[in-house]
Formats: sequence, structure tokens, C-alpha cells
Amino acid sequence: MSFPPDLRRLRLDGNAPRLPELPAELWLSILTAVDSESPCDEVAGKCSVRQEWAAWCRDGTVYDLANQKLGWYGEYASWQDLVDGFLQGTRRGRTWHRRQGNNMTPKAYFQHVCRDRREIVNLCVQQEDLHYDILKGGMSVTQETQTFERRIAASNDLRRLLRAHVRGDDQPATPYAPELFKFAVAIDGKLLAHVPGSVRPGPAPITRANPMPEAIRGYHEIAKLAVQQNGWALEHVHPSRADFGELARIAVQGFPLALRFVPGSDWYRRAVPTVPPRDDFGAIGGIALRSGKGIFSYRAFDEVHVTSIHYLFLLLARGEIFRGRNGNRASMKDPSEGWWDIHGQEDRTPRLTLPEWAPKTKFALHAESADRITEIINTMPMAASAEGCLAHNASA
Repeated sequence: MSFPPDLRRLRLDGNAPRLPELPAELWLSILTAVDSESPCDEVAGKCSVRQEWAAWCRDGTVYDLANQKLGWYGEYASWQDLVDGFLQGTRRGRTWHRRQGNNMTPKAYFQHVCRDRREIVNLCVQQEDLHYDILKGGMSVTQETQTFERRIAASNDLRRLLRAHVRGDDQPATPYAPELFKFAVAIDGKLLAHVPGSVRPGPAPITRANPMPEAIRGYHEIAKLAVQQNGWALEHVHPSRADFGELARIAVQGFPLALRFVPGSDWYRRAVPTVPPRDDFGAIGGIALRSGKGIFSYRAFDEVHVTSIHYLFLLLARGEIFRGRNGNRASMKDPSEGWWDIHGQEDRTPRLTLPEWAPKTKFALHAESADRITEIINTMPMAASAEGCLAHNASA
């Protein structure tokens, strides 16, 4: 098998030219093309605009630089380092390279990563559409069963896609695996469950008391993106991690009921009694109470057991926050909207944070339709009389 040479190794003296930096215009074009149907063709089309750009595309320079800037070479500083250290230096790399036809180049590598990213989006959209169908109802028992099965199948396909990059305890992950995981969990935080270093999903919470599993490079940033998208993903963060407190604060700020998965909570006391309470449980609980998520912030106190040393502090804090003096009190309104808890505060399934280029899900189309109907009603002549009726009823 042969690999294209790393042009930087051809510098024979200090005066030899370095690989060029990508012009801003070309770089923006690459970022746009990454998630298109045919990313390499899109980039090639942009390259044809100028002669010097076309030369960079022909010899693979533009793809090499793009892979580096996007972090897709991982810990390797160059294409040649990746070839030596991964494609030729590991069993996983040799196997992976063989499956790609033994013809891996920076261009082929670029397209392969793009293809994985798009597949993640397609499977996520498929899952959300099926979830929409289930919640909307109106199906027969047979149809509902088939929809559940299709959703499980899509979930399994997504799990296999992600785990394929890290499977095998004695082999390193693929170089771009950390960036791929970042992309995935930013869409669906629950996918953190499939990242090495996480507590796997399952019926046995006792796994949290087991030794902390070895984490993939960049785990902190991956977990941070996950709990920002879905605070319930804190369930998959091992409590022994040094950064657990930071991640827990982020999680409960957006999803206060995720306080359940902080050692010291009532759930932890019952499910994993061998894990001691955190010293900062009171501080994290205070963030949950002040998170501004209405009734869900108020209910976060349910996870504070009466025997906790933080009980009185958090009880007083709750009273001050929700029954404050001078009318300065937090809302206890339920922020859920419609028949789907789109924020995922209670059912743990917030809407996915899909990139702008992704196909619109059924729920997104439903929400757009509802917005249009509201806009039409509010701009019709009857809107003024309707407001008058509401005001009259309120004063009656």
C-alpha cells in the first residue's frame, strides 16, 4: 500500500516555502461544504474559482490543511504522522485503512469524516421523527409497535457508528473520534453514554461505585457539550471525576431536576449508598433552585433528603427564591409547551440541537406551522376584538 507524501517533509532548508495558510474565503467555503452531500466535490468547486486554489485541491493540500484545522488528525501533527502512528502503526489503523480500500489520502480522509457526521445527523433526525409519531398518537397497536422498533433500530445504528471508533480496549480510538463525539453530543447530549469514560446506561446504578473507566482524549469538553444540550446526560458522568462538580453545575443550571445525579441527592442515597455525598452538594443544589426553570427549579428540592447537612440551608434558600419579599420571587410556572415537553425538563428528551443544514424534523415543521397560525390570528382584524373580550373577561 502507498501513501501520499507529507509535503512538509520536503523542506530541505530554512528558506523552503511552508504550506500556505487557507485564505479566509476558501476556509469559509470548506466549513460550508463539510456537511454537504458531496463535500469533496463542493470544495473542488470552490477551488476552481482561482488558479492557486485549484492547485491546492489537486495535490491534496487544501484537504490536509482542513483536516488539521478542524482537529480531525487528533493528536497527530500532520498527515504523515497520522500515517506512521495510526494507519501503519496500529492494528485498528491497518484494519480501518484496509476497509477504506487501502487508498487513504487527506482528501479521502476528509470525505470519510464528513460522511460520518452526516450519518449521525440523519439517524438523529430519524429518531426524533419517530419519537414525534409516538407522542402524537393516533396509531394502531401494530403501527405503534413497529414505530418503537424502528426507533430502537435507529438508536442501535447510531450507537454502533459511534462505538466503532473506539471499540477494542487494547487499541487507540480513531484520530477524529473526539471531534466526532463532540459533534454528536452537541446534537443529543444523551449520546455521552457511548463515550469512553462514561457510566454506561443500564439498570444497575451500582456501576457508579465502580472504578472510573479510562476516558477518551478530550472527555471534559465532550461531557461539557453534552450536559449543556441535555443536563440529564450528567447521569453518564462518573462521580469520581475531578471535573464532576463543574459539569454538575452546568447540568443543573439548564436542567434542575438533574440534581438527582449528584452524590448527596435522595436518589443517590437510595440507589448508590456506597458513594458519599459531595461537599459542594449544597452549592450545586442552590444553582438548581435559582435556575429559572419554573416549577422544575422548585421541585429540585425534592432531591434534598431531610437528613442531609444541606437540608436547612436549601430549604431557606427555596423560601427566599420562590416566596421572596417585595414581590421579587421566582416563577413557579410550568415552562413546558404543548403535548411534548420540548425542553425535556421532566421526560429527559429535549428537542435535538441540530445544525442549520439538517433536514427539518416533523416536530420542527409542526412548531413552524403553529407559529404561522398564531401570526395569522394576531394580525387579523378580529385580533383587536379578541383582545377586548379577554380584557373584559379578566375584569369581570
